Amino acid sequence: MARQYWTRLAEIQERLGHIEQAAESYEKVLALDPTDRRLSRPWMRCTAHRTLEDLVTVYRRRIDLEQGGTEAEALFAEMAEVYEEKLGRPEEAISAYPRGVDSGPGKSRCADGASRAFHQTGAVAGAR
Repeated sequence: MARQYWTRLAEIQERLGHIEQAAESYEKVLALDPTDRRLSRPWMRCTAHRTLEDLVTVYRRRIDLEQGGTEAEALFAEMAEVYEEKLGRPEEAISAYPRGVDSGPGKSRCADGASRAFHQTGAVAGAR
């Protein structure tokens, strides 16, 4: 019952443009049921306006919900790109990219990103 209440409230808040309140309501639902994958997209949409550090937290949570698969691989690539391009922390991108390289459609994207991040840190020259 509480889950339905918070979900409906979050949907209404989001529709009315009360994005931060909607994010908080979605978080309450996810606290009740952290495995609810249906809410990960709306929650991510509502939290995207927060700081980039918060966005990385959102990516990590979505990745945990996916528990592998092609969606998780794409999320690893997106999270690594935030580290690399928006936060200017290629070292952290390097640790995120390989986790998405294993297989699936994110493979090339992650491999290219990892290579780029290694070059930014000079790690490639040091590895030779």
